[in-house]
Amino acid sequence: MGAFPVGSMVRLSDQSVAVVARPGEDPLTPVVRLAYDAKGAEPSETTDIDLAGSDLTILEVIAPESLNVEASDKL
Repeated sequence: MGAFPVGSMVRLSDQSVAVVARPGEDPLTPVVRLAYDAKGAEPSETTDIDLAGSDLTILEVIAPESLNVEASDKL
């Protein structure tokens, strides 16, 4: 298990929100699925981001209930 378990909702350094889709080789850089862009809009298509190959970083873990959403609905 990595530092960010699958299903964790996280805020990224560009202020977008994503859900951890699967672990990466480095526990601090999982593959995440974009749930909301930096403006709070839902993406029109599924977008997975491998944080190991990205300039983005995880700023914080977010409680899904604070956004009134189920993290599993975003996977």
